[in-house]
Amino acid sequence: MALRHAGVCRECGVELPPKTTAVYDFTEKNVICLACGGDAASVHQTAAARAPRPVVPTVAGITDRRRADRRSADRRGAGNPN
Repeated sequence: MALRHAGVCRECGVELPPKTTAVYDFTEKNVICLACGGDAASVHQTAAARAPRPVVPTVAGITDRRRADRRSADRRGAGNPN
């Protein structure tokens, strides 16, 4: 594809000006010049060979839970002057 913006080849470090034909790796957000073997197949193979990024478990709605707990405590008398 023709690059919209200037970039640097992740393999050899060559500066690639805009409109240069190169391969953009969407998963890693970098480019590979054609001299380094930048074809679509090699990009997908290298991306598949990398270890997956670890997933950080989170609790959905934790902020809402804390807000509800705080408001409930306020209603029970912590902030009620009567």
